Amino acid sequence: MRHLAESYKDSTVLVTGHTGFKGAWLCGWLGRLGAKVVGVSLPPDSDLAQEALFAPPVACAHAIDLRDADATRRVLAEERPELIFHFAAQSLVRRSHAVPLETFAVNVMATANLLEAARSVSGLKGVVVATTDKVYRNDERGRPFTETDPLGDGAPYNASKVCTEMVAETWRDSFLRTQGIGVAVVRAGNVIGGGDWAADRLVPDLVKAFLAGQPAMLRNPTATRPWQHVLDALQAYLLLGQRLLVGDGLASAAWNVGPDPDGHVTVLELARCLQESWPGAALTVQGDGGPAEAGQLCLDSGKLRAAFGFSPRLNLARSVEATAAWYGAVLRDGRPAIDMTLRQIDAYMTGDNP
Repeated sequence: MRHLAESYKDSTVLVTGHTGFKGAWLCGWLGRLGAKVVGVSLPPDSDLAQEALFAPPVACAHAIDLRDADATRRVLAEERPELIFHFAAQSLVRRSHAVPLETFAVNVMATANLLEAARSVSGLKGVVVATTDKVYRNDERGRPFTETDPLGDGAPYNASKVCTEMVAETWRDSFLRTQGIGVAVVRAGNVIGGGDWAADRLVPDLVKAFLAGQPAMLRNPTATRPWQHVLDALQAYLLLGQRLLVGDGLASAAWNVGPDPDGHVTVLELARCLQESWPGAALTVQGDGGPAEAGQLCLDSGKLRAAFGFSPRLNLARSVEATAAWYGAVLRDGRPAIDMTLRQIDAYMTGDNP
């Protein structure tokens, strides 16, 4: 990972959604790489979310809503980042059915505001925009999606992310490219790891049930997803950000980020794997009448592997073990969350198992 440190050291990097799950982990890693990290985020949804992960180690933080175009422009003008990671989003599939207008406003217009503000930032080299594997038009055949497959799934969350990609492509091709600013769009699979407390997500729901000594409910046990540890996913984000920092135009495109084939398993298989790492845990299968979700979802990350040498380091078993170790150390043993997070980052950076 030495090449990452060489690129990020002393660089000013702005992370939107820095108090969220992936954003907080990324801030921790960027800090370890010697970057000056600027956070932009709304307050966390709950005290538990902030307490159970950690206060992300940033040089400064701005509590603004990216739907406010003037506030967004002021922050970027003040901080003048060299690179932006855009994670801020309404990222919950089920919530998108309850608040579709909010989902589109947060995911689409906030992205447009950010990219428009980026046009005026002197010295900016690139923006990495996080979307999702759910942008693909899913025919349920289980074939791994590649970046050339058609987009356009109709669920509110999925559609909002397709629109996010259209905004990113428009600003990239119409405005930012001529200014030497690249835009990489990352379609990541299902990310797991310590400190995720989002509602209606599998691992947080399992951990909450296990801690309470209650059976964990599986709504869609046969659904297949591309499961990957947060550190493997962030390795890809950082790799693409590094290429943008050095002006590599090839990185300014859309990229799949998923696990090796062993990470494409069903919800039930993932849950049983976590159950094995949590003595006394119990599972139950029970539908809850929620909105239908895709049954088969697989990703092909061959493009990123071929272009920049991306390779996931953690298989499914190790990803689950690291996740269970984080939650167990923090919630059962009382270890400070930031200590456990940075310990796992350090181990990953040195090639050890986190």
